[in-house]
Amino acid sequence: MNRVSVREAQSGEPVVPPEVSTSAEPRRAVVLTVGDEILRGDIINTNAAYLSEQATSLGFDVVLHESVADDVSIISEVVQKAVGLAELVLISGGLGPTTDDLTSESVAAAFGSSLVRCERAEAQLRAFFERRGRELVAANLKQADLPAGAAMLENPIGTAPGFALPTSAGAGSLVVCMPGVPTELRRMFREQVIPQISARIGHREPASRRLYRVLGLGESAVQHRIGGALESFIGGLPRGTARVQYRAHVPEVWIALQGALDSSGHSPTSAMLAGADALMREALGRSLYGIGTATIEERVLGALRQANLTVAAAESCTGGQVGALLTAVPGASDSVLGSIVAYSNQLKRSLLDVSEATLRAHGAVSEATARAMAQGVCRRTGADIGVAVTGLAGPSDDGSGGAVGTVHFATSDGEVTTHRALQLPGSRARVIKAASYGALRMVWDSLIERGVARVEDADTKFTGRI
Repeated sequence: MNRVSVREAQSGEPVVPPEVSTSAEPRRAVVLTVGDEILRGDIINTNAAYLSEQATSLGFDVVLHESVADDVSIISEVVQKAVGLAELVLISGGLGPTTDDLTSESVAAAFGSSLVRCERAEAQLRAFFERRGRELVAANLKQADLPAGAAMLENPIGTAPGFALPTSAGAGSLVVCMPGVPTELRRMFREQVIPQISARIGHREPASRRLYRVLGLGESAVQHRIGGALESFIGGLPRGTARVQYRAHVPEVWIALQGALDSSGHSPTSAMLAGADALMREALGRSLYGIGTATIEERVLGALRQANLTVAAAESCTGGQVGALLTAVPGASDSVLGSIVAYSNQLKRSLLDVSEATLRAHGAVSEATARAMAQGVCRRTGADIGVAVTGLAGPSDDGSGGAVGTVHFATSDGEVTTHRALQLPGSRARVIKAASYGALRMVWDSLIERGVARVEDADTKFTGRI
């Protein structure tokens, strides 16, 4: 792979796309994130997850993640290691104007080259500051210095441009550097980086993958139920092979059936992997709520919207989290009427019509109270489906003798009311999270019973998550 010219770095002239890669050989990517704040744990490293997801969707196998300190020698050493491993190296962070922003200098050092002032980047920096009536200081111009041979990547919402640098190291790698600010990185990746990857390396469809989502069973229980059947299924694939990946994403368990190349360079198609759906349904039963990336809240709202039904929640121990999960999904207002957070017994009586007699006889954390809350929220809001959750989230009990982690759920349509109780493990935060998803699961099951929802393949349409 040839380096681009310094002229391209300065002018931003488009590159000429090569032929799209059709090789069956796996292509590898490395993701590097730069910054002392990541290593100290001051911030959560969401960029690494995002870049890995994007690289995978472009047909790369991500083989290494590394977080690197703000140190030129360390960054350059890790970059040299990365280009020896992979065709694509994605780097975020360290492109700002301060003295600890060292990525450009480090990448140049890794290849024994120097920094070159990019006239186009400088012009855009000056225009950025002029539009905002702010003074451009010398430190900001540092951001216009890119490694020789790099192509500038525009940053329309920030001051730090990115860059793409083809190298001849190893089998030839493309090093792409982006700002660490997540909103800037994601826009740059969509608008600037994907075209660079496509033009310089080529793109290919990622290996087929089938994702199964489970609520109500632990990771070991899931593996016990499906392990043998999946091994037999994989052994019978007509071409290629697959790997099974389990992930505890509390309170869910995700099972990914990931297509892989066999010794002949073949991999299974999506239709072949979908042949596992029947055995997964049989082995997991109602615990399997979906296939694909769509969340349970997206599926619940999609089924409600399709059936022209509404839902309202009555929440005690979850403190509004059920409503928050539902209303985070765009279009929730079509189906969600609201959530009544009745934490105290007084509000359970006044807002949800739970009787004093019920509370005295059974307590706030009980089947009777959950049923009354579900019926009350239906009556008060006019919702087609009311869901209620009340429990002991801990860390201490309420003196009633109930165990911490006891949670009661109920759904009601005003006539028929269904109840379920769970004993949830873990910290207060974990119990609240699991209880919130348990309430959504109750709604999902009620929609299954009505025949307006089913376990099917669906991918998320909600892309607004940070």
